[in-house]
Amino acid sequence: VTDTMEYVHFKNQGNFSDFGNLSASTSFCGASSNQTRGFRQGGATPSYSNIIEFVEMATLGNMTDFGDLTQSLQEPGGAANSTRGLTFGGYNGAPSYWLNRIEFFEISSSGGSTDFGDLTSGRYDGAGCGNSTRAIYAGGWTGSASNIIDFITIASTGNATDFGDTLNANKYQCGGTSNGHGGLS
Repeated sequence: VTDTMEYVHFKNQGNFSDFGNLSASTSFCGASSNQTRGFRQGGATPSYSNIIEFVEMATLGNMTDFGDLTQSLQEPGGAANSTRGLTFGGYNGAPSYWLNRIEFFEISSSGGSTDFGDLTSGRYDGAGCGNSTRAIYAGGWTGSASNIIDFITIASTGNATDFGDTLNANKYQCGGTSNGHGGLS
């Protein structure tokens, strides 16, 4: 559990350097970014958190409060395009356990998140990523390792649709990347 953020320049080889700090030591949080802002969503601080905080990536510094998720959770997936940030699934203990909820927030203004729709199944610890139009959430834990890949169209709201399956069932903090950069085509 840490409050440290680090960065590295992609064009140069080298070690990570200190960027700034989260508002509290946190583990098991979701993350997303567009071309200008990076976000931390939820996590364990050590209790479940509903915090969304952000940092301007062009300047070093600490995270700043952005708003709140609709509920406290840990281990969600995250994705974003240039206008919206997304939070997928998560875990919040009894009685809900594995959440099927998708939430979104408007990146250009501070504020809380809003219900987007539902995943095809409740799960946590999966990998989220996206481009300018779509986001996916893959793998995770549903009481056993999951191979589900869901997708959404970011500009609209609604439930996720089955995209296909991963080659192997995955769990435990999967990571996701895409060739979309902050929603740019």
